Amino acid sequence: MESAQPLRRRAQPGELAAINALIAESEQFVTGCDIDEFLGRYAVNSEQLKSSQSYVLAASDQLAGFFMIVTAGGDAELEYFYVERSLIGQGFGRLMWRHVEEVCRDNAIPRLSIVCGQSVTPFYVRMGARRIGDKESLVYSGETVDVLRFDVPADAAS
Repeated sequence: MESAQPLRRRAQPGELAAINALIAESEQFVTGCDIDEFLGRYAVNSEQLKSSQSYVLAASDQLAGFFMIVTAGGDAELEYFYVERSLIGQGFGRLMWRHVEEVCRDNAIPRLSIVCGQSVTPFYVRMGARRIGDKESLVYSGETVDVLRFDVPADAAS
């Protein structure tokens, strides 16, 4: 990682274009999906930013990552978790995951559900999540995605 520590801060509506570009680039790289179809269903909007725990990880002037935690009826789901492709393998994902844990603790969220493509499941398992099943993909006809659960440690030392 660069010497300057990346900063976590709330995502702002003025960053939507950069956030959605990050999502599009990541999805296209990892899955090779039809990006218009994907963004038609999953593009982030300003209402989502207001109604969720949405954060960016910024390194210098660069958007290094984005994550969003959505809560509904006592359940919480990690809706988005994306690291800038050029920064993968440099510790940004692990660092951003620690921020996810911190946001969960700060907001009394004891566990997260994660629905993700099978290619990224190993990352979440390394972070402490466990696979609890799968379900049909909403975007990729005939394909399944993994369903994971993460029990948030009570403190950062866990």
